[in-house]
Amino acid sequence: MAGEEAIAAIVTAVATMILALATLYQAVRTGNMVVELQDSRKTEFMPHVRIFLYMAQITIASLKIQNVGKGPAFDVDLKVTFKKSGAVVDERPFKPKVMVSQEDFELILPEMQLDKMLNSFTHVQIVGNYLDVFKTQFKVDESIDVKEFVENVGKAHILWRSKDGSLKPASSFFS
Repeated sequence: MAGEEAIAAIVTAVATMILALATLYQAVRTGNMVVELQDSRKTEFMPHVRIFLYMAQITIASLKIQNVGKGPAFDVDLKVTFKKSGAVVDERPFKPKVMVSQEDFELILPEMQLDKMLNSFTHVQIVGNYLDVFKTQFKVDESIDVKEFVENVGKAHILWRSKDGSLKPASSFFS
């Protein structure tokens, strides 16, 4: 009987160890899943602030700063710089307290006429940072090559009415 009790005790101990290891393994996997879910949840509220040049009117360009992310951006602290040949032409702060998802702000350019824009500035840069709802800081450092923008608009197959009343391709106005 003593031998049978010893064997039963050993089997019970081994089974308990196997159960303890399985429980530990599940606890580790559950912890990893919680971290993944938290990270996934954070991406649902992640802001993303960008700049865009776009055609506001047929010959007028405009600059838009937009939060294209899913969540709000807080304590936005950006600097918009207009440069020509590396030299700063104009510099402006942009500091809204909050930018909700898909919200945009339009900034007046130093020169809005597309055909005169390159004489005024060749690059637009936005540098700074903002926070998400979890107080995570995001940095912004983007620039737009204005010459490339003007060239691409000029390549568009858009017809504009000239002063004499005839229709001409948009590219003929920027050559």
